Amino acid sequence: MIGASAEMFVTLMVLLSAVVLLFVLALGYLFVRNRRREFADATQLCQLILSTSRGRKHGASQAETSQVIRKAQACEIVTTDGVVLRGNYLRTPAPVRLGVIAYCPQFGGDCGDMLDYLGPLLQDGFDVFAFDFRNHGDSDRVPDYSPRAWVTRHELNDLLTVIDYLCDRPDADPQGVALMGVSRGGIAAVCAAVVDPRIWAVATDSVSVSDWLVGHFVRRYMPNVTPLAPLLVRLPRAVFDAYGKLLRCIVARNLGHECLDLAAAIAVVQQPILLIHGKRDRFVPVELAHRLHRTADRRSRLWVVPRAGHCESVYVAPERYRRRLRQFFMRCPQPTARSVAVPADALSSSVAEQSELLPLTSPMCK
Repeated sequence: MIGASAEMFVTLMVLLSAVVLLFVLALGYLFVRNRRREFADATQLCQLILSTSRGRKHGASQAETSQVIRKAQACEIVTTDGVVLRGNYLRTPAPVRLGVIAYCPQFGGDCGDMLDYLGPLLQDGFDVFAFDFRNHGDSDRVPDYSPRAWVTRHELNDLLTVIDYLCDRPDADPQGVALMGVSRGGIAAVCAAVVDPRIWAVATDSVSVSDWLVGHFVRRYMPNVTPLAPLLVRLPRAVFDAYGKLLRCIVARNLGHECLDLAAAIAVVQQPILLIHGKRDRFVPVELAHRLHRTADRRSRLWVVPRAGHCESVYVAPERYRRRLRQFFMRCPQPTARSVAVPADALSSSVAEQSELLPLTSPMCK
């Protein structure tokens, strides 16, 4: 009798939970449908504050950057869809080369930012290659593509093309390539590491999962759009993650560009990852960095810089930043990379079809 009562109670609780979930989803659908414009503006606001948060408080001067660039080898690389990417290859002055690192700039940034992040490692013995993503810096502009703060298949295509170029050079490192990415560039680096084993390590600065970030801002600014905010903010975090995914996908679908899923990528990537984040980051809260670190488990290390904001760690603690990066890249194993051919038609279709390991695109965006 007790067992039957317990079973009935569990069944009722499951049914009640299902009803509540359906009610919340229905309420969310109506809310989003009626306020689609506001949510699109909020999502674009998130990307705006991320793009305008970049700065060079104590970085290399324009004269120093120009002097280094003049000594570099200018490169032009053509992607599988015909876009010309431009970058600079800098050789280390050290007698022994320790490896090759490709720099992936943030949204709104360009290859000139490399000197702030990897300039010291160039002196330590690493060759550095910095390039501009499409529609950034000196690379080609694609008229029908408007980049956003999230990573699409276009940025992944650009980065995989860069890795092909670096591995095909006459002076290529047989051990492969390491990546250093800032903000959006770091997301592209992690996603590329999933599908290309020639990448032996990835360091990132101020990266975030788009869905988590949008969900965070929805929860934070909800009192501005609905009187039910005191009740809705008590919903579980997973609800806001789902809202963030839905809102971001609405905007992405309207723009015609899907967003790659950093959380799914970092959960399966096999290479060592260094996550750098500012504790005072007002745009990507540090708790999201801790959550991402837990998702990556043993494959990642997290370094939180106490007094740094978004993309400011290199300026707040430059010597520690250099030491951390150097130690990370020096201690990472560099297995002999095996060449991987990525067909052009695979990159021109859904990114999910490129790898059997990971569906990088969100199912809600299909």
